[in-house]
Amino acid sequence: MKLTQIQKFLLKFQPSDLAGLSNRVIAPPRKSAVKKV
Repeated sequence: MKLTQIQKFLLKFQPSDLAGLSNRVIAPPRKSAVKKV
């Protein structure tokens, strides 16, 4: 589970992932957190 948070952080730095992650993390933060868990 901890690895997921670290991976998310690394992906955030990537440009390609930033676009997808930003949309998922910034748009629906609660849904993303629940889905990840």
